[in-house]
Amino acid sequence: MLLWLYLHFPTLQLDTLFHSQDNDHATEVAVAIVDGRRHEVVQANQYALEQGVQLGWDLAAQPRFARSSSASIRS
Repeated sequence: MLLWLYLHFPTLQLDTLFHSQDNDHATEVAVAIVDGRRHEVVQANQYALEQGVQLGWDLAAQPRFARSSSASIRS
């Protein structure tokens, strides 16, 4: 008998990054996590999504967000 367990944590990396920080501070900055090989946004915090960042974006196609001084992009 095989048993499977599927766990879905869509913001695990972001939750880990900001776990020890104050939640109010974490929402003031747009943060996106980028797949380093594909240069694609794989996770973004709520503030980044409200500012127009979309999951799956190719960073090369979005230079306005890549150059933004208020954005923190991690790969």
